[in-house]
Amino acid sequence: MTHMSTIGRLLLLTLVAVACRDDNVPTYPKASEAIATPERLSYVVVSDSVLPAGASLVVSGNVDAAAGGEQVASFVARLRYDAGQLEFVSDDAVPGVMRAVNALDSVVVIAGASATGIPDSRLFVLHFRARIAITKPTLALTIGELNTVRFTSRIAKLRPLAALRLDRSLR
Repeated sequence: MTHMSTIGRLLLLTLVAVACRDDNVPTYPKASEAIATPERLSYVVVSDSVLPAGASLVVSGNVDAAAGGEQVASFVARLRYDAGQLEFVSDDAVPGVMRAVNALDSVVVIAGASATGIPDSRLFVLHFRARIAITKPTLALTIGELNTVRFTSRIAKLRPLAALRLDRSLR
């Protein structure tokens, strides 16, 4: 029992250390992998696009499912936001995903991992509060690491979408 809790603590400490790094060096797949690997999209989903001051906003960072069902096992992401518009409040658990969240001024760093693969497109779910009335939240998602359950980096085939997606059921 003590051995398992020590391993869990070490894994969590490692995730926190990785999430706080600023020296991310991208790794690139071999030429043969780059041709065979499908492109994936990363995007942000928001619960609302027009918010009065004081209103809550739910935000999820997503990576679409790859062809053939290749699941994401670990990631490091940064969600930048306008601190004049929004205030970070909390994060929600995504089932089956262990995560570490570090909220700084204007950026939230999230590291996550799952031994069996993240069950859907959501990597993380965050809650914000509107500091002022907002007609369009300013958010930008950057993913620095993205690995599969087979320990293969997929960051080179990841294409970010700048446009926010709206899902009013996200609460």
